[in-house]
Amino acid sequence: PQAVASFLRNLDVFVLLTRTTGSVREQFGRVIVEAQSCGVPVIGSECGSIPAVIGTGGWVVPEKSPESIKRCVLHILATPEELKQRGKAGLENVASRFTFRVVAQTLAACWHKAFEARLGRRK
Repeated sequence: PQAVASFLRNLDVFVLLTRTTGSVREQFGRVIVEAQSCGVPVIGSECGSIPAVIGTGGWVVPEKSPESIKRCVLHILATPEELKQRGKAGLENVASRFTFRVVAQTLAACWHKAFEARLGRRK
């Protein structure tokens, strides 16, 4: 784990360009959270849940669009301050949505709501 975090911290940006296929559609993209927790913004494709996980901590490009990736990279090179801002936004994204505590609280709330709904149907 330490070696991965060390590697990620040395990146300017992390790129995850998963493509939707007949058997692949990104379900979560945990590596997005790993990169953002190291302060590294993410460029991700529109595949599956990638855009929702990235939030404001990066950029989303269309699948199978090299031209869009090129424009995104050129934009990042031209706006280094935005790169820093997206890195900070990624840290905030992880802290507000993906810590163990937040995930546990969200799950508990969902389970409680489901339990209450089930009780309501039994009456």
